[in-house]
Amino acid sequence: MVVAGDGDFLLETLSSEHDGRPGWIEKDLACDLFLYLVKPLRQGWLFRWPALRAAWLCHGRAWREEYGECRADNGSYVTVSVPVPREGLLQATGPSSRGPRGVSIRSR
Repeated sequence: MVVAGDGDFLLETLSSEHDGRPGWIEKDLACDLFLYLVKPLRQGWLFRWPALRAAWLCHGRAWREEYGECRADNGSYVTVSVPVPREGLLQATGPSSRGPRGVSIRSR
């Protein structure tokens, strides 16, 4: 079993393992920006979606082989993700995607 570390981004490859529905990283989303929030750390990273998606298309197979997959049981469905170390993903997406500058989470 693969366990994600505190310094990993989880890139969701299947949103439902049972149904085989693709996760968000596998979709060609109609967006410019993607905000990845980690609530317990009170941090977030703002990615340019084209750079994030291009990094996955270029490195996804190697990342899956190197880092494996994590499964999350969400009650009625299981998601599957690839845990990619934070610095590796930030390097692969280039200088356009950096955090946590300008992104903070505030408690209400």
